[in-house]
Amino acid sequence: MCVSSWYDDMHNQPSQNGQTTKRTIMTENGLCNICIEIMQWWANNTGLGYGAINVILFIVIAPIMILTANILAITATNTNDQKLKNFIFYFSWASIVLFIIGTVILVGLPALDIMMDLHHDS
Repeated sequence: MCVSSWYDDMHNQPSQNGQTTKRTIMTENGLCNICIEIMQWWANNTGLGYGAINVILFIVIAPIMILTANILAITATNTNDQKLKNFIFYFSWASIVLFIIGTVILVGLPALDIMMDLHHDS
């Protein structure tokens, strides 16, 4: 597996007319390839398989987050208890902050490692 394949796909690829063009992340599944590389990095560095990480992310974590957000929204709309509304408000913001920090760590760590590998290879 080449950990830099998404990086290579984005830079100086020949076009149909033979000229070299720059591609962006959003073309030809670039973003998808980056996500796959990150999940493969986690699979290689945690001992879990790619499939297990996929299940953890999309079968366990995503539905829990969606259900929690919906329950909080429905509860906040249907209650008159100000203390409960305040709790839901602060809990929601704390969840958003933790989600952002978690995303930066879970995506940033593999990306940094991949970039360091690219730097050492060149």
